[in-house]
Amino acid sequence: MITRTVLLKAHDRPLVEKTLLAMAELPARVDCLDSVTVSRDRSGRSLGYDLMMVLTFRTEDDLRAWIEHPEHVPFRDALLDREAVELLVFESGRDGLA
Repeated sequence: MITRTVLLKAHDRPLVEKTLLAMAELPARVDCLDSVTVSRDRSGRSLGYDLMMVLTFRTEDDLRAWIEHPEHVPFRDALLDREAVELLVFESGRDGLA
């Protein structure tokens, strides 16, 4: 399993939240995407990153397919708008720290 964790610092919070909630519905329509979880920071220690999205994929091929998938592209473009949001993206797999 491949996990992509995205931390978001929302400058346009209503737009970003609407985008993330719509993305959470994509696993039902996109075969290469296993799951999407969206949450808000509750710790107050997140250095201003106030939203988090975790996406899971079965394989590296699924992750590569997701990058240019027609269902993903509009979301990707909206979340790459630096005036609306800042992102940190981290991907991990089964290999741990090795």
